[in-house]
Amino acid sequence: MGSFIFRRLLAAIPVIVGVVTLVFFLVHFIPGDPVEMMLGDAAAVADKIHLRHILGLDLPLPQQYLLFWKNIFNGTWGTSIAFSRPVLSLILDRFGATLLLSFTSLVIGVLLSFPLGVNAARHAGSKTDTFSVGFSLLGMSVPIYVVAPVAILIFSVNLRIFPVAGYGTLAHLALPALCLGFGLSGILTRMVRTSMLECLGEDYVRTARSKGLAERDVLFKHALRNAMIPVITIMGNMLGGLLAGAVITETLFDWPGIGKLFFSAFQSRDYPLVQGVVLWIAVSYVLINLLVDILYSLVDPRVRFDS
Repeated sequence: MGSFIFRRLLAAIPVIVGVVTLVFFLVHFIPGDPVEMMLGDAAAVADKIHLRHILGLDLPLPQQYLLFWKNIFNGTWGTSIAFSRPVLSLILDRFGATLLLSFTSLVIGVLLSFPLGVNAARHAGSKTDTFSVGFSLLGMSVPIYVVAPVAILIFSVNLRIFPVAGYGTLAHLALPALCLGFGLSGILTRMVRTSMLECLGEDYVRTARSKGLAERDVLFKHALRNAMIPVITIMGNMLGGLLAGAVITETLFDWPGIGKLFFSAFQSRDYPLVQGVVLWIAVSYVLINLLVDILYSLVDPRVRFDS
């Protein structure tokens, strides 16, 4: 297991370098000058030249690129243009909020999707199955930029159950987590249902039933456990996306996470911060995919890794 983890981390290095390199050059080619945005059009030319020199934006792109990696290795990840703070400290300050929202949303998605998916597979073709499939399609079809404003209008503006935006209390967390969890549950419900249908038709399930095992044991101890491999894969991808920052959700609900930080950095052409957030996202995806691979062996003992 140790050698497997080491090999996966080693193989991820060129992927991370490639992603960050691509984003580095793409961001620099986007129209707009961060110095103009910070000082305004009315600023003196000398002031603009001085600020551009301080920020290192007057250097050739290859030198800026090497400077960026130098800042990665010294632990600062560069200095944000807009915030005048080390990039890594800004990311760490915001990551806790994103982590809280991500795990809460994923838990809500799992709590909604697993009962619906299992019951839909158990009663395939019934009204329960039809309802679960309809719920799944609704969750997958309606985008978050539609769900969130409607939820704000109903539960915050009209009913006044939850605050419109903000951070710090359970009430502030509830609405954005429910909106994200609803979308996740649609995809997970479909995946759980599909995987369970395949497993319920296997010989080992028929054998378990012929031995007189309770239906609950057949469903959860035999079928569901074997159906978890593709479900875990989807959940890992979802968690990676959430930890990357749900940009639309965090912006709409004024949630101080990675997504809102990335949106602000992109708007202000804050090159070091954009690159730092992308690097953080790339590393997060690598670590989550590694965790998913390890979970495979815990859920299904038949999965083994070469030593």
